[in-house]
Amino acid sequence: RVGIGTTAPDYPLDVQFAGDSGIRAKSSSSHASIFLTSASAAAAYVRFSDNGGNRYWIQSTSDEKLYFRPIATSTTANQIIFDSVGKIGVGISPAAKLHAYNSAGGDATDKAGMLSEAVMKLQPHASNSTNMLFAQVNSGNGIGIQVTNGPATANWDIALSPFGGNVGIGTTSPQQKLHVEGHIYLGPN
Repeated sequence: RVGIGTTAPDYPLDVQFAGDSGIRAKSSSSHASIFLTSASAAAAYVRFSDNGGNRYWIQSTSDEKLYFRPIATSTTANQIIFDSVGKIGVGISPAAKLHAYNSAGGDATDKAGMLSEAVMKLQPHASNSTNMLFAQVNSGNGIGIQVTNGPATANWDIALSPFGGNVGIGTTSPQQKLHVEGHIYLGPN
């Protein structure tokens, strides 16, 4: 074992120092690299730890995925996964370019439920509290989209194509501002 800054190394290379410092790999003419190679199909890790234990892991695996794992969890629901063809999964192994899954999500039945059960929240910027929430509704038979304020208490509007263009339902080439292919139902209210 080799120790730098310690006389009792715990690892094959153990570097210890005081204060806010670190280790640097620097190239004077090209990019710098640090190679982590595991035996056969074993995963390679970068681990972030403190005195409280493991906090986060970055793990590459033989199935050509890169995992960001909080607290070294093996629970996929708590991971961000990048695959070799550019797909990103949040809480799930990705099947699309961006695939988000809320394993703990239930059925939203009101605006507050849209927030607590959301699989995704879009917030355009931090200077106001506009939010667009996406959650399961109708006992899993639909996805709800709700625009509201931060605590999900306000009735705010959705503007589709606010600066021009048409909106189609059941068609990919709408001919009017709102083009519905099929029947529509207009309620009494």
